[in-house]
Amino acid sequence: MTEQPEIPDLSGKIALVTGASRGIGRAMAISLAQAGAHILALARTPGGLEELDDEIRAIGGTASLIPMDLADGEAIARLGPALAGRFPKIDIFLGNAAVLGELTPVTDIAEKIWN
Repeated sequence: MTEQPEIPDLSGKIALVTGASRGIGRAMAISLAQAGAHILALARTPGGLEELDDEIRAIGGTASLIPMDLADGEAIARLGPALAGRFPKIDIFLGNAAVLGELTPVTDIAEKIWN
């Protein structure tokens, strides 16, 4: 088994993590919180965000929860000004969420979609 690289001290840093309620986004949010970053956890699932918040608090970290769907363009337009009003800057951005179209075999995806 290979050794995990150590995350540097992130005390005082702000990290915005999309897709934070599960999977890779959740794991990264927890790792960044362990390193001292304040987590801006963004996901569609409020219950998943609350569970993440409980876990981050249990390790001594802090988080702000942002329940929203990244497919909602109006919500995205409001997000920047809302964050700018509360945080001087975002030091780390982990764009883990994605908006998927129709699920289909890769070989059936039109070239214009890839571009």
